[in-house]
Amino acid sequence: MKILDEKILALVTRMCHKFQRLTGRTNFFLAKLALLFVWMSIAVSTANFWLPLLHRKTDLFSLFLYVIISIGLLVDIKNCDKAEGQVLEKSKAKVNFDSLSSSWMWRVLWLAITLWDIVYLPSSISDPKGFLLFKCIYFLFCPGFTTFYYFINVEPLPPAKSTVREWIEAFATSMRKLVPIRNN
Repeated sequence: MKILDEKILALVTRMCHKFQRLTGRTNFFLAKLALLFVWMSIAVSTANFWLPLLHRKTDLFSLFLYVIISIGLLVDIKNCDKAEGQVLEKSKAKVNFDSLSSSWMWRVLWLAITLWDIVYLPSSISDPKGFLLFKCIYFLFCPGFTTFYYFINVEPLPPAKSTVREWIEAFATSMRKLVPIRNN
């Protein structure tokens, strides 16, 4: 299992580094996007407590857990912002996420739960109760956490000018060189 985790982490690292070279945004930005999917799932589950959006109603205990998880998401987003700021300032200080997030067993556990959700997804979607869009958003919880844990364990590249920014600057300098045509 550890070998599988290392291969997935190497793949995610390559993807994050390509994204950082292209856009200038670090893996912590991508981790925040993954948390957005988790938040969307929590929002659908919370709304399901009052409105029948899913195939079964959210119970009060689950609603309470979602509130606690949402507070944890805010802490993780703040830690991602702090870590991204440190990378952009070329600081060597490392933001400490919880100790579980750096454990390969924790990532593999979330990966297994995600795969279980993917297997369970067709039977849930085929249930005529609820709305299909909200069911799909509901199932983003585990994949969101899985990708978050992989993204925060990537070692970001040192800050540099992004490829997109270089293209824009090259285009802007070429536009300045153009001389308007005068009609005589």
